[in-house]
Amino acid sequence: MEIRTRDNLSKDKKSKRSGQKQLSTSEIYQNALRSFRKGKPAEVLAILKDIVESDTDHIPALKLTAFSLIETGHLDEAKRHFIRLLQFNRNDPETLNALAYLELSEGDAAKGINYLLDAVYVDDENERLKKNLEMLKGVRDAKLAFSLIKPKDFLFIELPQPNASEIMREKLSAIFGSPFARISVIVSVLVILGVLFYLFYPSITNWAMDYRYRRGFGPRYDRIAIAEIDKLVEDRQRYSIRISEEEVNRDMHLIRQHIENNQRNRALVLINKILHSDADERIKERVRNLQLFVPEPDPQNPGFVPNYRDVVRAPFLYEGVYVRWNGTVANLEHRGRDQTSFDLLINFVDEAVVEGIAQAYFSGFIHIINGEKVSLFGTITGITLDNRVIIKGSRIARIGG
Repeated sequence: MEIRTRDNLSKDKKSKRSGQKQLSTSEIYQNALRSFRKGKPAEVLAILKDIVESDTDHIPALKLTAFSLIETGHLDEAKRHFIRLLQFNRNDPETLNALAYLELSEGDAAKGINYLLDAVYVDDENERLKKNLEMLKGVRDAKLAFSLIKPKDFLFIELPQPNASEIMREKLSAIFGSPFARISVIVSVLVILGVLFYLFYPSITNWAMDYRYRRGFGPRYDRIAIAEIDKLVEDRQRYSIRISEEEVNRDMHLIRQHIENNQRNRALVLINKILHSDADERIKERVRNLQLFVPEPDPQNPGFVPNYRDVVRAPFLYEGVYVRWNGTVANLEHRGRDQTSFDLLINFVDEAVVEGIAQAYFSGFIHIINGEKVSLFGTITGITLDNRVIIKGSRIARIGG
């Protein structure tokens, strides 16, 4: 003959009803506890039915069932369960207090008070029991009085504290309990991921480019030679401006004409020429006043544009001049979303020699990649020690893209 243990019986009945994974008695009891905490006594009774029927000494399940029976209005059945519990532990104040409530609800004040006094005797520090005794003072019709008292105002039960995983499970269950909540959570997560992606995208781009370089999937352009750079530097070192009074007058006249004709670059070159010459300081002051009237640049029609060789020979002549140079993006770096910098390989020919290199800076995040052919529009602000022309960029456009 097959011996049926209480765990096997509970598992068999559970699996026949739902076809789901078989749960242990402990797991079933934990499910009932969660339902009891949520204030669902009918659900507790359904969950614990098999355990209570098959297990006569599972005291926690028996007690949870008895309290749930009171909540659902089955007072006679609850009383039978509490009497069974009293047989296991005569000194349980929760059980004694519950029996006092049931007897008082039936109108038997004598039995009810005796149960309550027994509870106070075994747990004389319990404030709930003292409060219940105080409640009975002046009560003449116990049955009528207790028909108006909610069970939770008289009864108490100490439940085991849920562990961290149970608390988290209950919180998640509450969060995902309704379709609206689930949609809200999903939308919130997507928004957070979107914001994080937006914030960290520049860093991700930098990391991806470095990874490609390390794996040999793209040139870094960190050893590029500039054509005839030694000759250009030598010319720059010999460059000096000596200007006659006649030449000053002629250049001042041309500056005014260029300003009137919106020829910004030509006006600035002549202004820089006089400011860096040996002209009298009073003449330079007049030129600085004229500089205030230099027009804003026109990206579509910048007019005269110096080439790299002109700038390297005499960089001081082209300070503030706008250029539109074509080249290849190299050594791209995003500094968050505040700045984008890269080297522009001007008229890039091969992997060894270029016409020149410009170090470009843009405010904000510019979506470009290394190796792209671009047209750069910006103003010259100086030159580096390794002969890269520094450009503060204002516009950039892909070539052929």
